[in-house]
Amino acid sequence: MSLQSKVEAALVSVGFEPETRCFKPHVTLARCKPKTPVDVLHEHAAKQLRHCFVVSEFGLYTSQPAPHGPSIYSLEHAYSLTE
Repeated sequence: MSLQSKVEAALVSVGFEPETRCFKPHVTLARCKPKTPVDVLHEHAAKQLRHCFVVSEFGLYTSQPAPHGPSIYSLEHAYSLTE
């Protein structure tokens, strides 16, 4: 059973309606302001991603929109990829 299936089953078991939209897993690598010009994004990515790096863990975050400012991100759990 996939992680998504387990989460949905747990939510349904406590009264939530099953999700009807197709699940599209993704990884968010970066966020930017909505009106940031594409060339600025490319330039920034070229500077930041020019070096190789090893990923040893990843974090599962929750995101809560804030009414006047950036979203609030909270680390829920860190998962090691080396053990």
